[in-house]
Amino acid sequence: MALNKKHSFKDYTHLSHVETDSEEWDHSTIRGTCFYQEAKLGVADRSEIEKHIFPEDMQGVIFENCNLDNVYVSSLNVVLPSCSHRLIKVQNDREDWELDKASLKPVEPINKEGFEQLGLSTDPKDISIELKTESITQEKERLDAQEIISGP
Repeated sequence: MALNKKHSFKDYTHLSHVETDSEEWDHSTIRGTCFYQEAKLGVADRSEIEKHIFPEDMQGVIFENCNLDNVYVSSLNVVLPSCSHRLIKVQNDREDWELDKASLKPVEPINKEGFEQLGLSTDPKDISIELKTESITQEKERLDAQEIISGP
């Protein structure tokens, strides 16, 4: 399938293409484009997390090496495994967490390695019930730095 030069290797973060003509997209390969959409803190509705950003009748598109996080892609198109196609939402700890696609519940932090390095829990049950004023990773780094400066 021909490479879609118009829409490949672009940064379309937070942009919608619903109003574009599907012919710009249909039956082509889109490679290396970021379509990431932010899911704001507090939203619970799937339509506010998994955004419809493509023309409704778009079909035959193959996405390769693209970021399609929080983007709805219809079954008339193909998302290759080389793409990132997760649902992500900021939680009360002010961190981005990957969501289970069926339940929309948090599964693990996007920055799992960073959590582990800081000794923070990666278990969703440990997410704060109350909204934090700063992200827990920033808070932990700040507190650790203060401890180093002031000593034990």
